[in-house]
Amino acid sequence: MRRIGARRLIEWEGNTMIEVVNDARHYSFKFYNLPASLYTLPWILFFPLLTFSDKMSNIGLLIRIVMVPFARIESLDTLDTYEFLRKNGVSQRSIDLFWRFIVLSLLNVSLEECSAAEFCLLVKRWAYLKHRKFGFPKVGLGDIYADEAERYLLKKGGRIHRNCAVTGIEMQDGYIRSLRVEEHDKTTTVSADLYVSTVDPIQLRHIFREALTSDACRVLDRVVPVPYLSVNLWFKEKVTHKKFWAMLSGGSKQYLNTDFYDFSNIYQNRSYGGSYIASNVINSLPYTGLADAEIVKRTVAEIHEAFPHVSAQPFHSHVRRTPYVIYAPQPGSRALKEIPRKQCPDFYVTGDWTIRELPQCMEAAVRSGYKCAEEILAQYGTVKRICDDRIY
Repeated sequence: MRRIGARRLIEWEGNTMIEVVNDARHYSFKFYNLPASLYTLPWILFFPLLTFSDKMSNIGLLIRIVMVPFARIESLDTLDTYEFLRKNGVSQRSIDLFWRFIVLSLLNVSLEECSAAEFCLLVKRWAYLKHRKFGFPKVGLGDIYADEAERYLLKKGGRIHRNCAVTGIEMQDGYIRSLRVEEHDKTTTVSADLYVSTVDPIQLRHIFREALTSDACRVLDRVVPVPYLSVNLWFKEKVTHKKFWAMLSGGSKQYLNTDFYDFSNIYQNRSYGGSYIASNVINSLPYTGLADAEIVKRTVAEIHEAFPHVSAQPFHSHVRRTPYVIYAPQPGSRALKEIPRKQCPDFYVTGDWTIRELPQCMEAAVRSGYKCAEEILAQYGTVKRICDDRIY
């Protein structure tokens, strides 16, 4: 982002990692300046909803995760995370009030649906986190890099096609001859020396099946998508001056939404006098049948619980239903990451779901792009290290 001139569009947060709300009470997770491997420990030790016994039940788990070699983590892919936590002596209260929230918010599925290997990889990587600060985009996520990236690519001789959808491919002798695209309401073809897919695995198996190896097709047919509901609410009144908070389900409280953002406190142009709040219903399959009006009603109720002094109602709302945000990291799903990057002599696939050493995240997506660039350069006789060993 610094290279393309977009880093100025990030607003860095202080030492608060996240603020959570449970039963109308607010609790904060802070960043602590501790040595590597001890990073996650204070979150558990200082978490007020757990008893001393609950907290101590996690010590053995954290030691095991930190000590286990990365190579042995793969063997845990046959277990789900709930089973893994119980086998390691973690108390039920710790599971329900702490780990359920962590897994849902960061891995996007329930404990029972999550691979223990993916869970351990997440915790192990976070235990060694070096750059302990969060940044918020001062503009929309697309706006934070799209214009700057376009200028950068054009300067390098690239070309951008807008309003262009790939609808199919033409194959010849094991190579991609061309792509069929819908562009400005017309069907055309696009040809290139090399093709790189950055689409999600659901779209990949739909559009590029002819170009995929049989092993890749078998892997992709096992992908289970995680859907989201995103709720956008506009208030004339100011609801809060906070940028970000989350609802912590557990005990007698089960919330629809997980994370909330008041973009009126984040975006660069803050002249708007009210609040513009967006929230996410993660892994929203159980709520597919809910009408938009009911989703908005429940979301507003959760905002009012977080900020009981506010009774404002939104004057406008919008619910976005996204069928694929990430693939479900279910037990056995790490086999998906074995898909070869090079599918045929002129076709490569990339994405966060192809990286083994990280859980799915934006860092994994970037890493995938670097690795793909290395392989393409090698195909043309240039051996160059672009993707180093720094994970966090």
